[in-house]
Amino acid sequence: MSSDHKTFEDLLGEIFREDKPDAFDELAETGIPLDDTDSQLLLMHRDAHFGGSFSAMGQYYQNEGIGALADFHLEDIERLAALEAAAGQDLATVLFTETCLEVVEKARQAYATLREVYDSDLPDDSPTRLIADLILSEQEEPEEEIQAIIAKGSTMIPLLMRVLEEPDFHDALAPGYGYAPIRAVVCLGRLVDKSAIVPLFEALGHAHYMLEDHIYQAFTTIGAPAKEFLLKVMQQEPVTQDNVRALAALIEFSPDHEVAKACLSALQGRPVMPNTHTVSLFLILGCEGLKAQQDRDTFRVLVEGMDIPDIFREDIALIFRQWDKGE
Repeated sequence: MSSDHKTFEDLLGEIFREDKPDAFDELAETGIPLDDTDSQLLLMHRDAHFGGSFSAMGQYYQNEGIGALADFHLEDIERLAALEAAAGQDLATVLFTETCLEVVEKARQAYATLREVYDSDLPDDSPTRLIADLILSEQEEPEEEIQAIIAKGSTMIPLLMRVLEEPDFHDALAPGYGYAPIRAVVCLGRLVDKSAIVPLFEALGHAHYMLEDHIYQAFTTIGAPAKEFLLKVMQQEPVTQDNVRALAALIEFSPDHEVAKACLSALQGRPVMPNTHTVSLFLILGCEGLKAQQDRDTFRVLVEGMDIPDIFREDIALIFRQWDKGE
């Protein structure tokens, strides 16, 4: 297929072909069986993103590029560069295992495939080009790229979901340094389309904490339809982990009367939420938005009879103070 007519689905098929070893996952599961793991990882980072050049990597870290990893410092790069110069050979040839080579090659192929987009005759505002721009942007907050995607509307949602769902895009060695899924979530929220709600919620089940936070923010950006969906999930029975995830997302809407009423109901045991400190704290915080005096009185009686850690008592006292001020 000519690169001139590739869709984003075609690109994903080439970047992450099923017949390739899933080296990213293998590395995560098995680790690296040599002693100098940190040096291996730094070299993999160099070869995946900076063409094997210590000089380019050092300049990037000196300029504090968005892909610079907190685990590595300029001194580490300079130390390995000096060792390589003294050895007279590429350290990767000494330290890399077969798995390391697979990971780096996979990242390089992914970059090469994405960059083919810019050698084609695709219009600048084609969906494929816009997604490539989003992934490869070196801006911490790529507002221009996000706005270009939003201008295309809901037609971009399936492509953004593919970025979010593709495991390899979550890896720091992949194009986008692992930020591509977060950027996709930001776009999904700002498109304000309810068709994104269920896929975003499903992504919560395997999201890391940074991605979780952005998904929560996307729900609040989508607004009422997302809140309605989350309230239904929170109150459904039988109770599963989905109830807890929905509750955690709903806290982002607080203070909110509907959320507060649902949290008060859950504290009263309808439905019975898992009895953990985290869930209890979520429910307590969610009650901040209670408006009716009767509901507030019910909440006061409930929490007074609960076995609550002292640290939670501070949050409860803050809620009471806000109510006493008439807020």
